[in-house]
Amino acid sequence: MEYIISQILVAVSILMTIFVNFIKVERKTILVCQIIVNLLYGTHNLLLGATTGGLINFLAVILLIIYSQKGKIKWLSTIYTPVLFSVLFVATALISWQNIFSILPVAGSLIFAVAFWQDEEKQIKLLYVINTLLWFIYAVVSNSFVAAIGQALIGISLIVYLIFGTKYEKAVNHFNIWMKQKFAKGKKE
Repeated sequence: MEYIISQILVAVSILMTIFVNFIKVERKTILVCQIIVNLLYGTHNLLLGATTGGLINFLAVILLIIYSQKGKIKWLSTIYTPVLFSVLFVATALISWQNIFSILPVAGSLIFAVAFWQDEEKQIKLLYVINTLLWFIYAVVSNSFVAAIGQALIGISLIVYLIFGTKYEKAVNHFNIWMKQKFAKGKKE
């Protein structure tokens, strides 16, 4: 039963991540979505017995909450903040070490710490591709095939957005304008 619940949690988080990857969003939206995603992933990993991954996901939630204050609180806006979290990620991996694969979530999280410190959406998404690859491998060795498939889809959605993002944005904008015009005509009639 725990396995099924873990797979449902990770499926929801994957769908949420893919949705955010395919649309242009502000950094704040990405951070809020990632808080929810990491809560779900952390629970998923703990249910599977992937302790290092779970603890790192929960630490990532704290990181994201603090990163959301970047620019608002001066002492949190220094380079020391991502450095501190990088040290905490490594310490978490050392404390919860299970096997050689425990290095994957910590390496991914070091990239995660740098990615989400960025202000530009494209920089965040580009670095997140590497993070996704590491978590994909961790999902496979943790026997979470839904997570593995999801990480692959997340990586693909990030790459597609990075390659076609501006063309996609223009198509969505044209569609939205067309819909507004269509509904505006319907109201006049």
